[in-house]
Amino acid sequence: MQECFFEIYYEDMVKNSMLLTSSYKYHSNIVGYPSSFLFKDSGGAVFISKWPIVNQWEHVFTNNTFDDGLGRQQKGIIAIEINKNGQHYYMATTHTSPYEKHADIRKTQLSEIRTFIKNNLTADYPLIFMGDLNIISGSSEEDSIYSIIPELMRVVDNGYYQYSWDAQLNEMVDDNEQNTLDYIFFWNDKVHKIPSQASAQIVRPVENGNIDLSDHFAVQGVFDFE
Repeated sequence: MQECFFEIYYEDMVKNSMLLTSSYKYHSNIVGYPSSFLFKDSGGAVFISKWPIVNQWEHVFTNNTFDDGLGRQQKGIIAIEINKNGQHYYMATTHTSPYEKHADIRKTQLSEIRTFIKNNLTADYPLIFMGDLNIISGSSEEDSIYSIIPELMRVVDNGYYQYSWDAQLNEMVDDNEQNTLDYIFFWNDKVHKIPSQASAQIVRPVENGNIDLSDHFAVQGVFDFE
């Protein structure tokens, strides 16, 4: 999950996870959670898990932009290790700086992500990486992702919805664009186990049948690790 920037959001998330009816009773820290929200906001990236979280790591980016919540947001990457019925998995998520004009900042952030993952997620567990990269799918900037992090293998969306940011369908979108900015990958190297099958689709969470819950549609991934 991204954009859980404010303290009240985190408190509500924790409270909901403790309900007896909740299927997702485990949660990570939020990346960049400040000691005080007077001058800073968190980085917003957090995990809610159905399975026990046995380890977690985080890194706050060395650079952000004024467009990251007027420079208040402490964006970065957060990673967890979960135990699903005895099998361990790594999951990592991020939310990089917005707008095409900040492509150079995102390159630095992607480089920090690779260093963070290679230094911390070192066991041979499967590794799934996801997030709002603020990079337009199919653009030359997407190509640069794989130059900076060659281990990433994208699971391409193949569902009903074509875009995760869709002004034609989502009234919460504040421009006229249709793009996909949200991605899901697995880590393909000589260490981590890779899936035998993987699929992804953009899904549209709504309330009361027609009220979008976010300006971004979600991306759902399904992975089979034999």
